[in-house]
Amino acid sequence: ILRVASGKTDGLVNFEQGGGVSSKIVLGNETNSKSVPLVCFDNFPFQNMPSIIKMDIEGAEKDTLHGLEKIIIQNRPILMVCLYHTKDDLWEIPIYLKSLVSDYKFYLRQHDNNGLETVLYLTFICHLPIEISFGIRTF
Repeated sequence: ILRVASGKTDGLVNFEQGGGVSSKIVLGNETNSKSVPLVCFDNFPFQNMPSIIKMDIEGAEKDTLHGLEKIIIQNRPILMVCLYHTKDDLWEIPIYLKSLVSDYKFYLRQHDNNGLETVLYLTFICHLPIEISFGIRTF
């Protein structure tokens, strides 16, 4: 387990430890924050490149995807990315990923009835188990 934040550059960021969904990267020196390493995974010395990447990282998805750009283009891992943390994620993230690898298959799944828990799945062939593929829409 790496105790780091992920992003599009390497460095340090302040991380607010709110517990659960309120934990996040913050811009200033918040009362409950501490400095943690920020890792761009394109620069990370993996022994084996990831073949599956799952992201539910409270609004840091876009920056992390930018920091995975080379890995995504060269290795084409299966991706599972949450699209509900910021108001523009629903369209900006799929458009960005389509610009990187145009032949990914895109699947969108709503895991809850309240508009939250919307996840984008990207694969080349349907590797998804049957129990999570029900209700997935392709575009």
